[in-house]
Amino acid sequence: MKRWCNRWQQPQSMVGVYNALILGGSLLGTAFVLPEGWFLSLGALLPVLWALQKAWRWQQVFRWSYLAFFFYHGVANWWIGSWQVEADPFLRLSGVLVWLVHPLFFTLPWLGWWVLYRRWGSSLALWSLPLLWIAFEWLHSLGDLGYPWLALGNLWLPWLAGVQMADIGGVWLVSGWIVLLNVLLWKVVSAAIWGQWRRSGCFLLGWSVAILLPAVYGTYRLETFAHHSGKQLTVAIVQPNINPWRKWETLKPWQNIQRHIQLLDSALRASSRQPDLTIWSETAIPFWITWQRYRTEFFRLRRWVDSTGIAVLTGFPDLVFYQAPPTPGARKLQGSNLWYETFNAVLLLQPGEADYQTYHKIRLTPFAEHVPYTEVLSFLQDWIQWGVGISSWAKGRRQNILWLRTRHSDTLRLGAVICIESIFPQFVAEFVHKGAEALVIITNDGWFSGTPGPRQHFEIARMRAIETRRVVFRCANTGISGIIAPSGEVIAQIPDGKQGVLVQSVALSAGTSLYLLWGDWVAYGSLVIVGGMLIGGFRRRRLREGARG
Repeated sequence: MKRWCNRWQQPQSMVGVYNALILGGSLLGTAFVLPEGWFLSLGALLPVLWALQKAWRWQQVFRWSYLAFFFYHGVANWWIGSWQVEADPFLRLSGVLVWLVHPLFFTLPWLGWWVLYRRWGSSLALWSLPLLWIAFEWLHSLGDLGYPWLALGNLWLPWLAGVQMADIGGVWLVSGWIVLLNVLLWKVVSAAIWGQWRRSGCFLLGWSVAILLPAVYGTYRLETFAHHSGKQLTVAIVQPNINPWRKWETLKPWQNIQRHIQLLDSALRASSRQPDLTIWSETAIPFWITWQRYRTEFFRLRRWVDSTGIAVLTGFPDLVFYQAPPTPGARKLQGSNLWYETFNAVLLLQPGEADYQTYHKIRLTPFAEHVPYTEVLSFLQDWIQWGVGISSWAKGRRQNILWLRTRHSDTLRLGAVICIESIFPQFVAEFVHKGAEALVIITNDGWFSGTPGPRQHFEIARMRAIETRRVVFRCANTGISGIIAPSGEVIAQIPDGKQGVLVQSVALSAGTSLYLLWGDWVAYGSLVIVGGMLIGGFRRRRLREGARG
């Protein structure tokens, strides 16, 4: 054993291991970057598996898996730091820090695999890897530091038939299936290397069946899915393509609103459709329009809504005052006894209605919008501030539905999702549980225009449509804006970096899915199974040590 281990500590052998780790992580990251690169996921983990099976201590598994997924994150998520000319220094620094820290999370499934390998043997550990991965991705979506952006299942969105299985177990099931295909391919290759051709052929047959099943199921779902609710919504999605830094710093309050109205008026003159609703992007109104100080702009916008008969759903910062601090993070208004909080919010104004509806963003972007866990450690909130827009948003406390009245006298229930909230499957599904008949996702994405980020974010919205079987209306400041069918198909879109208005009438869906009914059952089941195996493995070791004693 020592002789075998020492052999793999030789420099020439370690170079091969490091090259394999870098290759595997880079291939997986490239699959996220290329628009049609999903097929790379079918074997990208093979070099990582080859390298990690040569480790003989958990410290090596930790370091080597970190290296692989350091390159994975770097290739797939390098754009987080923005790296544009106007980019805030804090945004660039946060991009570097996330690159350094995020790969640490990806070491967890491999450390779990190593424990199972040592306790139960290589074969059982290998077959447990898909379950370990599902459990890891689900756990990685929880809490203030949750970040399931790079869930492997998102890779398959370009393969629309293959990703339809998300309506059974969410993106987690697709991720586990991708890992299963890699495990089967590893068994094919390793058996062939040892000259076990019959065994290799059996595994190849299993791999073929495993890739055929989602294709067959997805094709069936795409051909048969047609659960229309009988309701229709005509929307006008406005993509102004405004520089996100200039929006906050140089444009006057009404100029942003005026830009949206002018674009919409121009589009409606060329369209025969009259929309029920116009959707504007996250913080399209970059000032506290509902505050008394800006009542002139607020009533000006309301008059436009009443005169056109078009409801407006837009992002805006909401300022809320309190007599007493509602949370430890609330701030006191200088020279007053009032306390206040600022929220990244959605505003819905409807024709002929004096009242307005709001939704406050709950899942905030870590560090960029909110320092994690400041509700417990309130002294942290002033440590990190970035210089664009409003920092340290308060966390919303109610996941409420917005009610929209259409021209046909239908009352529709909308689930409004803001930016990064769209990457959390069960969070988005909760809107549908509350009765949402359609989902509206508003975002900025201008910080990352021209990078793979906007396309990845748009693809994630398609995954939410498949999981919930609801139409998704997505509006982004600089793109990508679009309308997504419950099947995940793109009905229409405006490309990244373009200015435009999308006017479309869409039939809404009343369908359901197993994922809506059972939630994250695949993740729960995986967590229970691998948790039991890990606990059983440690207990098995203690029994052996006791028998020896």
